[in-house]
Amino acid sequence: TKSLNDCKELIERGFGAYLLQKRAAKKMKENVVNNVEQHRKILQKYTLAGAREYLKLLRRMEKEKKNYEFLVSKMLKSEYELVQAIAEYMPVGIGIQLQNYEVGFFLGDVNWRSGT
Repeated sequence: TKSLNDCKELIERGFGAYLLQKRAAKKMKENVVNNVEQHRKILQKYTLAGAREYLKLLRRMEKEKKNYEFLVSKMLKSEYELVQAIAEYMPVGIGIQLQNYEVGFFLGDVNWRSGT
């Protein structure tokens, strides 16, 4: 059994949590209403045709981005395969200049397992 003070504290904590939750729900509802009003004001500035055109362009941009990412990955893979093929015929000690203008020497017996 619990003492009267323990019971009182337990009830106050439970009721406090209830009130806090109720306030948070009310604030969340107010935020949703405010967001709806903000979006309504923004949408009233544009026509339906303009919104459709925007969505069309947005979808096209997303497709173009996916295509770009695919092409970049293919380019990196082909660059890796090209370097691998050329490295087999490179004499040890040959000078190399990279695209970022760093220079070095090919030392042979390079492990080309990773494509990065």
